Amino acid sequence: MLITFFYYHLALLDYLFFKQNTNNPFHASVFTFFGHQTFRFPKQSMRDPLMLFRMYKIILSNLFSPFYDNGHFLIGDAAIFDSSSNTCNIRKNYVTQLTNTNTNGFIGRDKLLKRATILQSICIVMYLMLAFPYLFLTFLCVKNKLHIPIWLLNLFEALLLISILTKYKTRTLYFFDCYQNDANLLAFCLMKNKIYVNKIPSEVPLKFWNKIMVADELKFCFRYQEDEFKSFQETQFVKAYAHWLPEMSFNLLERGFKISSTPKNTIGFYSSGMWLRAKLGRIDFNDDAHKNENYLLNNLAEFTRSHTGIKLILFLHPIEKVDLQQTIAHYNALSIHYELAETGIANDMQFHKADVAVMLYSTISYERIFWGYKTLIYPIGHNDFFAVESNFTNVLLRSEESLVQRLKHALEQTSEDFLIANHISNYTYTNYLNFFKKYDLR
Repeated sequence: MLITFFYYHLALLDYLFFKQNTNNPFHASVFTFFGHQTFRFPKQSMRDPLMLFRMYKIILSNLFSPFYDNGHFLIGDAAIFDSSSNTCNIRKNYVTQLTNTNTNGFIGRDKLLKRATILQSICIVMYLMLAFPYLFLTFLCVKNKLHIPIWLLNLFEALLLISILTKYKTRTLYFFDCYQNDANLLAFCLMKNKIYVNKIPSEVPLKFWNKIMVADELKFCFRYQEDEFKSFQETQFVKAYAHWLPEMSFNLLERGFKISSTPKNTIGFYSSGMWLRAKLGRIDFNDDAHKNENYLLNNLAEFTRSHTGIKLILFLHPIEKVDLQQTIAHYNALSIHYELAETGIANDMQFHKADVAVMLYSTISYERIFWGYKTLIYPIGHNDFFAVESNFTNVLLRSEESLVQRLKHALEQTSEDFLIANHISNYTYTNYLNFFKKYDLR
C-alpha cells in the first residue's frame, strides 16, 4: 500500500516538475497517464473549471454507496480486473478456457470505491480534506483540468485494488482494462507489490493506446499485435508474451455462433456511431471521424447504385440502437439506399449476412477476419493506421479508387481465396483449433 501511495505521488511530481520520457517503465507509465486521454469522462471535462469538485463528489458518493458482491470475488491465487462488473462471467469463462484453470476472482473497476472498508473510507476522507488546498492550487495551474481529478480517483482505486489482492493473497492478475490512461502506472505498482500482471489488450492495434506497455506478460488477442510488439520493442516493458484469442470468442460460440456461407453481392457497413459520439461529446480520435464515416458510407452507397444487384447492409453500433428512432432518422437524412441488419441481434451473430464488410476502424473488423469472413478496412484520416508493415496491411484501403477496385475483386472471390490472396489465413481461427475442440464451428 505504501509503495503504491509513494509511486502515485512521485508520478504527480514527475508530471509537474520534470520532462516526461519513456526510457524506463516508471517514466513511461507517467507519460501515458498524463499524455493519453481517458475514456471515462467526456472531452469537455478537460476544460471544466469545476472538475476537481465534481471528482470529490464522485469519490464520496461511491465510498458511501451500498455494495453487493454477488459472489464475484472468491479466495484464489489468480483474479481478473476489468472496467465493469458486468463483464464478470464473460471474462471468467475466457480466462478459464485459455488457461485450463478455474479463475474465481473478479474485480470491476466500477465497484472499487464501493468496496472500501469503514477504516479505508475514513482515511480517504481525511486525505481529501488535508490534500485539498494543494490539489486545488495544482488544479488551477495545469491546463488540462482533468489531470489532477483523474489522478486522485486512480490513486484511491489503485490502493483499494492492491489492498483486496493482498488480503486474498492473490499473486496473478489478468488485466483487461488496458486502454485506460492509468493502465501502465497501475500495472507498475501491482508489479512492485509482487503481483504478476497479465495484460489482455483486446483485438485493436497496439499503436492506439498500447504502444507503451508495462506488464509481466502480454496476451495477444489478434495476430497482427505480435508484429507491432516487435516493432515497438523500446517501449514494450514486457517480459513475455503469448497468443490468445479475440476477447468474445467463447462467448460468441456459446451464444450459438456458427461459421456460415454468405449471400453473394452483399456489402456490409459496420457503423462505429461516430455521428452520435460527436453529438454526445464522447471521445473519438480527434480526426472528424463522424464526417469520415459518413463519407465512407456515401461511397459505398454510390458503389451499389453504379453496380446493379448489389445490396448495402447497415449494421448499427450498440450506442445507435439505444434510440432507434433518432438513428434511423439520421441515416434516412443521408438519402442513401440501404437495408438495415436486425437490430435485436448482436452484429457478431450476423457476420454471415454480408459477403464483404467495410468499416473505418472497428474492433469487429478483427473479429470478422478471425472467423474467416471477407473484410476491408478504410481508416480515413489515419494513413499510418497500421503502424507496422505486415500481411495484415493487405486488407487496408488507401483511396476511393482502391475501395472500388478491391470491393469488385472481393465480391468475386470466395472467402478462402480472399484470405489466401491477402496472405492472412494465419490470422484466422484455423490456427487456434486446439482451443475450440468442444465446439461445433459449422
